[in-house]
Amino acid sequence: MIKYKIRIEVSDTMQEMTVDRAVSNAIASVEMEGFAVTNAERDLIYKLVRKEITLKDALRQLDEKCD
Repeated sequence: MIKYKIRIEVSDTMQEMTVDRAVSNAIASVEMEGFAVTNAERDLIYKLVRKEITLKDALRQLDEKCD
């Protein structure tokens, strides 16, 4: 049997990711896949993350846009 010792340290300098940074990272990832995110879609994402609208409402708005 092999035993491992794992030491995990958490630095006091680690910063919590802000909503803006998380959204920017997600959008950058989508754009690297070759998709475009419009300003209207970006605004919709922020409204969703800030809980100003529900996921159901956001999806409905996107569906209406595609019609």
